[in-house]
Amino acid sequence: MIMEWIEIILSILAVVGFLAALPQLWGSNWKKIWLYHHKGVISWDIVHKGILKVIDELRREDFRPDLIVGVGRGGIICSGLLCSELTGDELVDSSKRGEKGIRTPTIKLGTINSTVFLKDTRSRQIRKERRKLSSMVDKIELLDINVDIAENEKILVIVAQSFTGSTLEKATNILLSKKAPRDNIRTVTVFWHKHENISISHEPDIFGRIIPIDKTMPWKYHEITTDRY
Repeated sequence: MIMEWIEIILSILAVVGFLAALPQLWGSNWKKIWLYHHKGVISWDIVHKGILKVIDELRREDFRPDLIVGVGRGGIICSGLLCSELTGDELVDSSKRGEKGIRTPTIKLGTINSTVFLKDTRSRQIRKERRKLSSMVDKIELLDINVDIAENEKILVIVAQSFTGSTLEKATNILLSKKAPRDNIRTVTVFWHKHENISISHEPDIFGRIIPIDKTMPWKYHEITTDRY
């Protein structure tokens, strides 16, 4: 009889302890797990695999960029990852830095920041479109590139996700206005929301992976837009 009461008390304490821990669990990992599942957020591991696929395509084309231009937040993040992978095995000569074994970036990094204007999601029609193939982006404005372009530089323009390709097209036009030769420019999206019903204004020269349109990046899991431009 005593043992039965002890088991009951221990069970009650276990339930109370679990309930007391719920707020902390919800505020940390469980909330993130639910958001990742609910919003279709891909993992950082998949992002890395997409970057490696881009590198494979670059090597297949024998195209080694002198300048990588990241467009928007996602493009800037991916440009850093791509540059790290491309230059990770290159070591500094001791005569340059006085110490062997220090890695150095031999590829320039540039950025083109963007301003994204979203559609009014209060509209019933927009909410319907959101469940279909339409992007929630009303328009996107690009700023100027933040670095100078040297003569005959090979340039890689990169975004994280491409929906219609309009961002890559606008970024390319900015580079062309700086007298960069078109043959020296390659456009890249790590993830392409390719679909037969989507009108494409610019098809990327290189892409890492094709993913469903409802997927988004790990740095955007708490937002309503998905970088689908």
